[in-house]
Amino acid sequence: MEERSASEIFTDAMKAKGLSVEKLAQITGISDRFLSLLLDDRFDKLPSAPYVHGYILKIAETLNLDGEELWRTYFKHTGIVKKSGAEDALPKNRFRSHVINKKVFLWGVFIFFVAAYVLTQLFSFFKNPGVFLEGIDDNTVVTTSSFHLIGKADPKDNIILNGEQLYPRDDGSFEKNLILAPGFNTLTFEVKKFLGKEYSFERQLFYEAPTSTEREPIIEEAEVEESGGGSSLEDSTETSDGL
Repeated sequence: MEERSASEIFTDAMKAKGLSVEKLAQITGISDRFLSLLLDDRFDKLPSAPYVHGYILKIAETLNLDGEELWRTYFKHTGIVKKSGAEDALPKNRFRSHVINKKVFLWGVFIFFVAAYVLTQLFSFFKNPGVFLEGIDDNTVVTTSSFHLIGKADPKDNIILNGEQLYPRDDGSFEKNLILAPGFNTLTFEVKKFLGKEYSFERQLFYEAPTSTEREPIIEEAEVEESGGGSSLEDSTETSDGL
């Protein structure tokens, strides 16, 4: 009985499994061009021996064949494939290395995101808490004693205004009605991040109270009326004395 070639063994195994060259290429990850060359016994067009060794092992694994036995019998010492340097051992682990590299890549991505999250949290931990106050600059002048304070901060921050706790809403906004004294009114804010940095700042509101209304003309008119009444009494007294 004539001994079959390696290509015939592969072809029969492919037919038994109902696999075409294209399907085998998809399963093994080997180029269909290299598979066609291997099945046509055109070994001079294939890469060097270590690569062909890797192809044989992968194809045999898919077709339930003994890859090492096929390599030793038909390729290793026959000289039908090109040899390479003695240190070229890449094909032995070529297909397995892809899996390792994928794992390394996934671990690298995971570590990158963890490091980015930690750095973000550290930055947030050490930076000054941000508080936005609407319509207030330093030394803002107002003309009414009642002032409606509107602001926004991180809802997780603890905010105290002149010793009184403020309670931001879920979106961080807060409001407070203030009663101002005439002149400068100092607003001292103390802000502390949750498990983070604490700092304070001040803003000043100047309440310009309106001046009182002058009532001197009314007083002068009243004095004139009183003076007029006195003269009439004196005239009446003089007339009585004359009589």
